[in-house]
Amino acid sequence: MQKNILTCWFWRAIRSQKILKKAFTLWWVDSNKPGIKINPLHKIGWHMLSTCEVYLDNVEVDESDRVGEEGMGFPQCHVQILKMERLINAARSTGFAECAFEDAARYANQRIAFGKPIGHNQMIQEKLALMAIKIENMRNMVLKVAWQADRERVTAYQRRAG
Repeated sequence: MQKNILTCWFWRAIRSQKILKKAFTLWWVDSNKPGIKINPLHKIGWHMLSTCEVYLDNVEVDESDRVGEEGMGFPQCHVQILKMERLINAARSTGFAECAFEDAARYANQRIAFGKPIGHNQMIQEKLALMAIKIENMRNMVLKVAWQADRERVTAYQRRAG
């Protein structure tokens, strides 16, 4: 789970029924409630977001903390949260790809082999060009999906995908 140092509340999907489709209810949980233990996770990279483990031990929540209807947590989470999360992950991945491309292009121009930068070789240029095309396609797809999300438009592909 990702938790900012300043976060006081977090989402929890709690299983309340055996039928999987209606098994989860969403709750806002105050991170200062008794029975909650939060431990930071140390990571090798990606330090822009703090990540932690959250342990819940007999934590009591009030009915007023419930989000939406009982047993409707998965559809609510899928429709409202996970779809936007996918868009955010796609945008983040596009940014990572752009950084990797910049590093590769810089290296190709700095690395000297046989008396000239390897970036002067056609195969290296082709690989960099293909990377740039794929990144541009990624960016366009992310922008299109974000534009559709802003206008709450759903494409035929998205309707079939659920």
